[in-house]
Amino acid sequence: MAHYANGLASGLQPFCKAVVRTPFDYIKPHYASSHLVRAVTYKYNPLYYIALALVLSKKDRPDVVHVTSMSSGLLPFLATLRTLSISTVYTVHDPEPHEEDDTHWGRLMKLCHYKIEIPIIFRLSTKIHLHSRSFANRLLFQCLRMADRKIYFAQHGGFPPKDLNANRPKGASPLQRPLTFLFFGRIQPYKGLQILARAFQLIEQTRNLRLIVAGEGRLPGEILQMYQRSPNLHIINRFLSDDEIPNLMSQADVVILPYTSATQSGVIPLAYAFGLPVICTRVGALPEIVLDGQTGVLVQPSNAEDLADAMLRFLSNPSLAARMGSQAQDFLRTHLQWQSIAQIHYQQYLNILNQKAFAHVG
Repeated sequence: MAHYANGLASGLQPFCKAVVRTPFDYIKPHYASSHLVRAVTYKYNPLYYIALALVLSKKDRPDVVHVTSMSSGLLPFLATLRTLSISTVYTVHDPEPHEEDDTHWGRLMKLCHYKIEIPIIFRLSTKIHLHSRSFANRLLFQCLRMADRKIYFAQHGGFPPKDLNANRPKGASPLQRPLTFLFFGRIQPYKGLQILARAFQLIEQTRNLRLIVAGEGRLPGEILQMYQRSPNLHIINRFLSDDEIPNLMSQADVVILPYTSATQSGVIPLAYAFGLPVICTRVGALPEIVLDGQTGVLVQPSNAEDLADAMLRFLSNPSLAARMGSQAQDFLRTHLQWQSIAQIHYQQYLNILNQKAFAHVG
């Protein structure tokens, strides 16, 4: 989320003054030793978020507040800003829930979020931003009362090279080493690693093949079993810092995302920034930014055979990854640059302020 907010703010600089703030910039919690005390005092305390909104309004005096991440205190925060006549934009990263490794409490919170909080957030916010045109259209159909004046669409920008040092170190040519597929990201059930394990099993006897699974989370049994017997599967089961990403990307030829469900993915523009094509499933908004046969290959979700065929397509033609990777970088430059995406947001901010001024005059 920090990269997303910083990327958007950097893209907005030519058009307006944009600053990134976190709650700690206004009211820094004095952490107690007890998780319960912290939860009651800050995380689930509506008075804390009301105070944040009040301090924000006095310290920064914003014309528009764009909220790019979810918080348990978002309702009182937005309600207070609305009372103060400060316009707000809320970015919905996941308009539909997906399967995760939740506790009972986590599942209850998710149910409350999508069934109770989201409808109220939509009413409190001046504008609602979605990354996917298809999800924006679907939401318009479901929430006709909002009309198209409240919901708008702008894609997920590519992470700025200055933030991630997207200068991919030069490694050996795929002709001199195994062609390497990389799964990268937080590991959750909906990421489809079970399907990836089955696809890998179908083609693991192919020469010059390597698979890297990198990310924090609980690995499925299929991947662990494969890891015990296959020397071509490498696992990095932990959080990777920004400084480690360029080296990880230098080892890969193709990024593979076998998601069984998704709305959007920040991994795709990240892969493009490093000149890597993407194999991903036809779910959510992914087909909107992965051009089949140009910047990557689209496959059917939960279909190990289809995924294996896509991997074989690159294995049978090692130069294909480089060609598609180059096209992916071009697509990033022409369609996913933060400045062009930020311009869409800026126009929405102007619309908000113009409507506000017109209503005030009226």
